[in-house]
Amino acid sequence: MISRLAVVLLIAVSAACGGAPTTTSPSDTPFAGTWSGTYTVIDCQGGGSAQVLICSPPADGRPAGAFTAGTLLPISMTLTQDGTAVAGVLALGPATGNVTGGVDDGGVLTLRGTAAGAPFAAAIVDWNTRVLGTTMDGVAAYSVTMPATPRVGGLVTSLVVTRH
Repeated sequence: MISRLAVVLLIAVSAACGGAPTTTSPSDTPFAGTWSGTYTVIDCQGGGSAQVLICSPPADGRPAGAFTAGTLLPISMTLTQDGTAVAGVLALGPATGNVTGGVDDGGVLTLRGTAAGAPFAAAIVDWNTRVLGTTMDGVAAYSVTMPATPRVGGLVTSLVVTRH
């Protein structure tokens, strides 16, 4: 009798709570839309002239490099999503380009692509962001080149963008 009562109670509680528990799939994470916000340079590494033009703080009358640690810069993107596949256009200030990627089982978006425009080009080396409501945040790393130098600088950034 107790086991029948337990089954009846389980069915009643299940029905009252909307039935069987639901799971969220990676494709349920909404990355599609128009996003804008900022990214902050956490670390910048370069060698020789790349270090000076891209990463260095101001010194001896020389201006700061374009991406010194702590620099806050604009970012925007327009993304489409089909299941776990994501694609769109990324703008890092004046540099724009196409990006593609996917959403993993944990709801983390990874992207690859290149954004180019004066005075630099940036290739995404690593991109890991999550969405909570209308905010996407996470970290991204880029390989940056500038026309004035044949060398490459590496950036690690944190970003926060809002869907509009």
